[in-house]
Amino acid sequence: MSSKYILSTASILLTLLLNACSKRELNAGNPATIQVFNALNDGTGVYINLTDARPEIFKTNRLLNSNTFVVTSNRFYLNASPQPIQFYSRLDTLAKDIPILTGNLEYQNGSIYSLFIYGSKSTAQYIWHQDVIPPLGMGDSVTNIRFANFSEDQAISVNLKGQPAGSFIQQVQLRSFSDFVKLPANITIAKYEFEIRDLSTGGLIASYVADKVNDFTGNTGNNAWYNKSNTLVLVGKQGGTGTLLPKLVLMPHR
Repeated sequence: MSSKYILSTASILLTLLLNACSKRELNAGNPATIQVFNALNDGTGVYINLTDARPEIFKTNRLLNSNTFVVTSNRFYLNASPQPIQFYSRLDTLAKDIPILTGNLEYQNGSIYSLFIYGSKSTAQYIWHQDVIPPLGMGDSVTNIRFANFSEDQAISVNLKGQPAGSFIQQVQLRSFSDFVKLPANITIAKYEFEIRDLSTGGLIASYVADKVNDFTGNTGNNAWYNKSNTLVLVGKQGGTGTLLPKLVLMPHR
């Protein structure tokens, strides 16, 4: 067997092997990032099911509590669009019970999405939103913040404490998002305090302190704000109590 034949065959096999590896890495290593937020107004926790078949054991599925966000529970990595999705009430897991909400998600691998469930257990709906997260460099010393309005009954504005209403973000309509806003996060910045107001009346609904913006002394040196992008989600109802208590919930993206 000639050396030219051996080299040619080896070259072809190597090319096929590299192409196969490349395809596997693309499918397995470039998933879409999906963040799911449960904003149901009646406190209903939901099990999320990423198949079109009923779960046999619900405890093996992730439980999403209402009006909270925990990265290990609420963030998913998917790479098989379209993706069936079902939500079951935490208390309704008998054979007769049906999902409170179903959907079929279409997405692009490598992209980032947010899914917000809202309404009540009996009226649940969702919004599917493709996110564009601002790029950040390690030397930027900034933080990016946007606001999502999943309250019950009003458009809102946002201001920094001590500034005029709407001076930070003029308006965020119900069930919608603001753009990301870039703020300095250098060593001179200790915190930012945001006030959420009723767009029509200017009444204060809720406030949130982004604290220790440039402080790395706690939490094993991690910082929630420095060179990070976050969404602050408004839930609840103006003047509400219990599950309708208005508050802002942090949803981190990086």
